[in-house]
Amino acid sequence: MMCNILPEDAPRSAHLSKPNGDSMELQSLLFRAMQSEHGIIVKTSNPTNLRAKLYPLRKADPMFECLAFVIPPVNTDSTLWIVKKTGDPNGS
Repeated sequence: MMCNILPEDAPRSAHLSKPNGDSMELQSLLFRAMQSEHGIIVKTSNPTNLRAKLYPLRKADPMFECLAFVIPPVNTDSTLWIVKKTGDPNGS
């Protein structure tokens, strides 16, 4: 599996209003990522904590298995990418 990486000019389409986030708000992030072409960029005060909260939601619903949670190489302290995984066209 590989991830489509969001282009630098991708819209900053999600901001987590509370660092903890409630389950509905977290699920809405996953739905927004599913509806986008490649995924979304989430601005948050703690990307590692947010990623840890999203993993159980992804595990609980097979629909979200196509999403990956990536702390990008830049803005690592304030950004989490939720990206769609894509399969290799050659089947590997």
